[in-house]
Amino acid sequence: MDTSNKTDIELGVRNLFNNNYLVSTNINAYYTVQSGMFMRPRQVTAAIRYTF
Repeated sequence: MDTSNKTDIELGVRNLFNNNYLVSTNINAYYTVQSGMFMRPRQVTAAIRYTF
């Protein structure tokens, strides 16, 4: 009988610093492009995987 069960725990965080707006700027020799987007609030997820 195998008594070695495997348990995996995973923790994820999105938007860790809770930024409201993200701006991206690309500068080229011919043009400058600036884009922005609103971000979701901070999210924390947890997952547990158990194999038996």
